[in-house]
Amino acid sequence: MPRIVLIHRRAVAVWGGVLLVVAGIAATALALRPSALERARRAAETGRRKEAAALYEEHLRRLPDDHAARIELGDLYLADNPRRALSLFTAVPEGAIAFASAQRRIAAIEMTTGNDGLAEKTLQNLVARDPDDFAVRLSLAELYHRQKRPKDALPQALRCVELKPGRVQNWMLLAEIYDDLHRTHEMIAPLQRALELDPDLMDAHLNLCYALVWSGMLTEGRQEAEWCLSRDDENVAARRLLAQCERDEGHPEQALNEIRRALRTAPDDLECRLVEAQLLLFLKKADEAYRRLHALEPRQGEMRRYLELIARAAAASARPQEAAAYRKRAEETADPDNSRHSTE
Repeated sequence: MPRIVLIHRRAVAVWGGVLLVVAGIAATALALRPSALERARRAAETGRRKEAAALYEEHLRRLPDDHAARIELGDLYLADNPRRALSLFTAVPEGAIAFASAQRRIAAIEMTTGNDGLAEKTLQNLVARDPDDFAVRLSLAELYHRQKRPKDALPQALRCVELKPGRVQNWMLLAEIYDDLHRTHEMIAPLQRALELDPDLMDAHLNLCYALVWSGMLTEGRQEAEWCLSRDDENVAARRLLAQCERDEGHPEQALNEIRRALRTAPDDLECRLVEAQLLLFLKKADEAYRRLHALEPRQGEMRRYLELIARAAAASARPQEAAAYRKRAEETADPDNSRHSTE
């Protein structure tokens, strides 16, 4: 064989080996390069939202069935483009593992945008799929509570405390729902449970004080009011409840002193003004009660409790025509505050 042919063959073999090495290096480099999804996640973690969104979109064009990544992209859009987020979540099919997660997010968007009917339907479907889904039960309870539908909210809240008894806010929500149902005495047990979990939770102490006072348990109510005031001497709600304890224990003058201390802190507090008027009526100071209530009319003139109380004050202060007019307005007025408090 001629020498030149041997040299040519050796050169081809050498270049072929070089090309294989280069190809291997290139393949390794490509394999080691982070994927679009990995780069998207890193960008999202460091706050580069625009870059992250573009990389997620690139990834989904290549792998449209990666519904976990679709949800991550939807979460990225939630803050500034909820409509795009919604379109991503609704694209997750029912058979996908991520379907329930997507539906929860859809319900949250519907609730925040005022589509309560669609949110309720979505959440009910999720409960039917998984009765023990705590997040869904809680969302339903909160939705019904916000809509003033306590009868519907109650079973959801009860299931929440069964599923997560160690979560303080579950017990707080349950107590609020009992309050909406005018079952004030039943607020006491869940609030006590909340305080077992968080003994210094001021809201739980205040709500327990309220429940005890309105259930006629004045000694215990006073103790709770005093506990709250020992932490915050200007707590208006605690001072008002202490005044109600004094009133119901037969100490109207002391009650009036307490309510006026509260009013020095919050002169526009309506509940304090109503309690003050009740006390003035009890102390036979009907004219003063009427004048103080009359000053509130521009702001509270359509509240039934207010109208009923000023009607009493008008009648007791020899203003029969005004009393009749206020009584008529009270009868014609809906009760928007859904109050369980009597003005008697």
